[in-house]
Amino acid sequence: MQELIFNVFPWETRAYVFESGVLENVFVEWSDEANISGNIYEGRVDSISSRLGAAFLNIGIHKKAFLKLSDAPQPLRTDRRDRNSDKSLIRVGDQIPVQVLSDVSDIKSPRVTQEISLVGRYLVFRPSENIELFSAKSRNYNSSLQVREKIKNCEFSDAGFILRSASDATRPHLLAKEAVILLETWEKIALKRKKFNFPGLLKKNISLPVRTLRDFMKAGNSKIWVNDAETFSSLKGFLAERVPDKINCLKLSSGNISQTKHKINDILSSAIDSRIELRSGGQIVIEKTEAMTTIDVNSRSSAVHEDPELVAFSVNLEASAEIIKQLRLKNIGGLIAIDFINMREIKHRKAIRNLFEIEKNKDRKIGIISELSDLGLLALSRRHTSRIQGSNFFEPCEICSGTGKTKTSKAICFEIFGEIVGNQNHFKEKVCIVYASSLLFKILNKELNSIVVEFFLSLDITIEIKEDPSFKNDGYKIVALTLNGIGGR
Repeated sequence: MQELIFNVFPWETRAYVFESGVLENVFVEWSDEANISGNIYEGRVDSISSRLGAAFLNIGIHKKAFLKLSDAPQPLRTDRRDRNSDKSLIRVGDQIPVQVLSDVSDIKSPRVTQEISLVGRYLVFRPSENIELFSAKSRNYNSSLQVREKIKNCEFSDAGFILRSASDATRPHLLAKEAVILLETWEKIALKRKKFNFPGLLKKNISLPVRTLRDFMKAGNSKIWVNDAETFSSLKGFLAERVPDKINCLKLSSGNISQTKHKINDILSSAIDSRIELRSGGQIVIEKTEAMTTIDVNSRSSAVHEDPELVAFSVNLEASAEIIKQLRLKNIGGLIAIDFINMREIKHRKAIRNLFEIEKNKDRKIGIISELSDLGLLALSRRHTSRIQGSNFFEPCEICSGTGKTKTSKAICFEIFGEIVGNQNHFKEKVCIVYASSLLFKILNKELNSIVVEFFLSLDITIEIKEDPSFKNDGYKIVALTLNGIGGR
């Protein structure tokens, strides 16, 4: 059974995806950070660098956006009647719609593309010219025909749609309904471009909970938990529009749902480990370098009577499933090289590689996958995405010179807030004292802003932060005027 959990607090939003009680994905957005990935902007070209093969655009934020010229082959039409005969590259002063691929950071500008996509649960709408109307990979051929029939008279009917894997078992009328919704969304963007001639936001990406529901909810038995009334309402609206038979799966709860149900902090702490033991007795070791991520699969010792080939195949199968899981949990991106245990049989090597091909159909961030070589090497590329658990929660460990990971102080700070929310029913009094290390003391006072204070006051909880030099680095203890503390490390 699948379980989706959404914890929404003033300081952060977390989304968890569980399969049969096992954490498969976790996503985090912190409220004080700019989360603009997926947003669509009207951009003005301020400069072009032939050396970099890129243009720099003003999109109405504090940093210029970076557009690779290879992502801008020609002007993008927003109206099928707007047929621009000039197919040259963009020029300084041009205003074009772009979509953000990666968030802005302290050192990097946001990267944008002119190849805009509007993503639905079943379909992806591509307004650009010269692309296939429907994905050739789709097995839902009859449905695609019905969608074509439904949209053939629409203003943008010559634009492209791609059928996502979730569409394969979906009734045609739901696909057609979503196609119309996506078309109407693009029409609104086109209308906004005509009315307002300035760099700025055209369409904000949907919220993290809605994106997670859209991309990860599966057919069959599901439970969807959310602790925030406003988010509950938006999720309910999405389900009513796109997946009406799932509305009854949605439940409004309170507190820190993930910690109450799954002890999520303990699970995330285990995600720091670079060595993962397999049930079979094997092991995988994940090492991050500047050039790539290497993953080594180590075998277990086999009994004399066991076939080494079958042992290797069995361990590699289990390791592959765990590697796929870790790629998501740790948000591993870039070039990834996996050193499997050597297998002689071609059929065994093909079976291992096929597992990653299957995952590629589910994980849109996976790109090229190499063949599994005679030496047991398989390479793949995976696109980084922002706000996934690993990028926010963990930082290099100073003690081991960056070869290991530890939780960031900010992540620990937000865990403390979550612990207080999750244990509020156990308080004898509604006064909570947090004794923290000197480092955490500073961060806690910074993050305990007026919005967070107001949130806790709405729960009738008053928080006091006290410095305790006896705690080191990430050490703390929570005391809620009870005989024993409710948490700490």
